[in-house]
Amino acid sequence: MDKTETIVQLKKLLASKKAADLLKAFKKLQRNYFPEFGNTVVDIFEERYKRNISWEVQVEAIKIIGKQHLVKALPLLEQIVKKNMEHDMVTMEAAAAYFRIVRLNMRDVSPIIKSFGNIGFSIGEGFLNVLGEDNMTPNIEEQELIILHFWHFGENVDKGILDPKFGLVKACLKWQAPSVSSFIEYCLTIKDSRISSLLKKIETKEV
Repeated sequence: MDKTETIVQLKKLLASKKAADLLKAFKKLQRNYFPEFGNTVVDIFEERYKRNISWEVQVEAIKIIGKQHLVKALPLLEQIVKKNMEHDMVTMEAAAAYFRIVRLNMRDVSPIIKSFGNIGFSIGEGFLNVLGEDNMTPNIEEQELIILHFWHFGENVDKGILDPKFGLVKACLKWQAPSVSSFIEYCLTIKDSRISSLLKKIETKEV
């Protein structure tokens, strides 16, 4: 399928009111983004959020918003982050998108540090996921601050809820703060399949 055919198909899918069509369009845009659809993605996200419907559609739209830095959505993202809802996928992705839009560069973790004291489970998981996914490398002092602040973050959660520190563990594999080694050792005791699998890859030198 060439570019013209893809754009025509995306327009048709994005004009649909069906969640399945919108999800299909957003998945395509995540793989192959076209800037001309940026405003449409934001509009669909805002409309679905305000009507409190199709959380899956909202999540996939927010992923595009964050990675493509669609600033138009920032006021609503800030609103969601401020609400700080617990164990909420939309909140988690909104926090990640907010962080990606407002940071100055790949070393800037000031949005996280400024939020210390007001970071719920979903917000924290979103922030930490960005650290790992984007291979962010703050300075040594900031690395240490973040590790110490989130050391016990998300502990004693209900059964079935994954540990929110996965992104931080992944980021730490390339960090050099003094407490990295002891933090990784501590994380070996965490019963979380994602973290266990990641750390096993380290041992086999796959990471």
